[in-house]
Amino acid sequence: MTQPKGLRQAVEVFEDFHSFDHRNVGAFDSRMRIPAAVWVSGPCKYVTYKSDKWNEGMHEYIHTVTSFPRVKMGLSVQRPGSQRIAVPKKIQEVEALTFIGRCTGYSYVDGDGEPVEATTSAQHEWYWSPSARALFVVQSKRTVKAVVWGGSLNVEPRGIVG
Repeated sequence: MTQPKGLRQAVEVFEDFHSFDHRNVGAFDSRMRIPAAVWVSGPCKYVTYKSDKWNEGMHEYIHTVTSFPRVKMGLSVQRPGSQRIAVPKKIQEVEALTFIGRCTGYSYVDGDGEPVEATTSAQHEWYWSPSARALFVVQSKRTVKAVVWGGSLNVEPRGIVG
C-alpha cells in the first residue's frame, strides 16, 4: 500500500507537538474533502483545544493568533457578512493531516469588527497540514467545518504559533 504524500511529515509533527510516539495512523471517511471555497467571516483571533500533549493528561489550550489579522477564519456555512472565497490549492489538496486535539472553540472578528466566539461539540477535532500550514476543524472524521490559514501560522513542539 502506498503511503499518502506528506504522511511522514505529519507523523513527525505529531510526535514533536505531543512529545510522544504516534499510536496509529488513522483514515478519514473516504468522502471527506477539503472544500474548494469557504465562507470567510474575518480574521481568526484564537483557537482552543484539548490535548494530552507532553503526556500530562488532557488539558485545554488557548492559542491567541499573533499574526492577527492576516490569519483567515473560513467556515463551511455562511454567516452574516461573510464572503465566499476560494481555498488555496495547496491547502485544498493536502493528503495527510496531523491530529492536534479536540476542538473546543475558536474566535474571529466579523465584518462589523465585532468578535465572535464559537464552541464546538466533542466530535470536532483540530488537524494541521504541515505542507499547507493550515488548521482544520473536522467533525466525526468526515466533514471539514472550518479552515484557518495565513499569516505566520505554524505548529511547533511548544504548540500552535503565529
